[in-house]
Amino acid sequence: MWKQCVGFAAESGFAFGYVLCCAEGCSIMHMQEVANATVDDGGPSAKAAVQRIAALGCHGKYAGNVARDLSRALSAHPLLEPMLIDLPIMVKGNPQTLKVPVLSPHRLFAMLSEIGRLEETLVPDSYRGRMLSFWQKARRVQWLRDHPVFGLNEEDLSKTVAVKLHGDDAAAWKDKPVCYMSLSGFHHADVFESRLLICAIPVDLHVVQGKVNVTLQEMGRFLQAELDVLLSGVFPAAGFDNLPCVRAGQPLAGGWRAAFLGTTGDLKFVVQLFAFQRWYNCTKVCWDCLATVSPEAPYFDVSDNAKWTGTLVSHDDYMANEAVNPLCFLPGWRLESCHYDVVHVIYLGIGVDLAGSLVMELVEAGILVSVAAAFEQWQAWCKSNKYALFTQLADFQRMADKPKRAFPELSTGKAMDMKFLLFWLATLDCPPTSDGALMGDLRLGHEPFSV
Repeated sequence: MWKQCVGFAAESGFAFGYVLCCAEGCSIMHMQEVANATVDDGGPSAKAAVQRIAALGCHGKYAGNVARDLSRALSAHPLLEPMLIDLPIMVKGNPQTLKVPVLSPHRLFAMLSEIGRLEETLVPDSYRGRMLSFWQKARRVQWLRDHPVFGLNEEDLSKTVAVKLHGDDAAAWKDKPVCYMSLSGFHHADVFESRLLICAIPVDLHVVQGKVNVTLQEMGRFLQAELDVLLSGVFPAAGFDNLPCVRAGQPLAGGWRAAFLGTTGDLKFVVQLFAFQRWYNCTKVCWDCLATVSPEAPYFDVSDNAKWTGTLVSHDDYMANEAVNPLCFLPGWRLESCHYDVVHVIYLGIGVDLAGSLVMELVEAGILVSVAAAFEQWQAWCKSNKYALFTQLADFQRMADKPKRAFPELSTGKAMDMKFLLFWLATLDCPPTSDGALMGDLRLGHEPFSV
């Protein structure tokens, strides 16, 4: 069953990763529950394959019925054997090197090509059949100019997809946080379609020495090797597990290849993966510059003459003084390729403060009758746009009940809820305030709004 689930996840993308992480050592009923949660999270975007798992139904008198139905659902999909690689893992408080199952990105890439779903999965609709145009535009980006992908001829560039690495922690089996790593198409609009699971490792099993996550550093070696293979476009002589490849030297995916363009994820993952010395819990809070929490170069100064603007860290300085992870030495990797993730920076970050301030300000101005009325209006608007909220009225009320001196924060707990909340606020007709400022300045580029 474990191998079936791995193969199924390979075709079904990251959405099935939540089920995959539970596939070994837990019941099929639990797999169904997690699939249900995935469908709830993704809504219409959740892939049909995952929806079938969620719809297995109750087993009634015979518990084996669900197992039977799951086996039938999996049997129609191609199987991809997991690769077992050596990783440092904590075992009963002691670090050990164990064989850990991962999905090889280059094998995933080849399988997607074989089943005719490579472009559909990894290429944005706007560039379907037009990848050469994508790379011609990418060449204009300053930090990408030395990327080895531009050593390819135009024919090869037209069959090269851009990919990014993503990492995040999420509560999974028994509410234990698991670190998920995945590969996806760069700028692909639908992450449920595009994101391909690489591994899922419980956070408490990571080996951390001092401030260095040793487990992620070793994963960096694996990823560097895999991304090298993807750019070469041919099968290697042997995999990272040192097992010989029977298709060595043959085209990987009918002439297709992939070029790595960046990393996204929550800040914790990016900081630990690249062992950054400046991050959100430090006095110096940014890996890109020397901004601080103190008056020396305050990060909250967003003026044109902010002190931190003169302290930007160059890629060469980082490589000379800080680079640790083998992934940093992948040809084409740049410090600039560590992208700030919109979900974590806005929808789970500053959006919490922005939305709270806006709602309270609009209530005080009389544009919204009350906090409760604001919630009802937002709920109705989401329903009209076919989106089911996770946020409850109590979340709004807690914000309103805070002391006046407290900065209003409205934590929805779900990035998609915050996205829809900001979009709804952007649709409100807000007249100028007494001081001439426009409360309706928040427009987010969505006018008119469409889902």
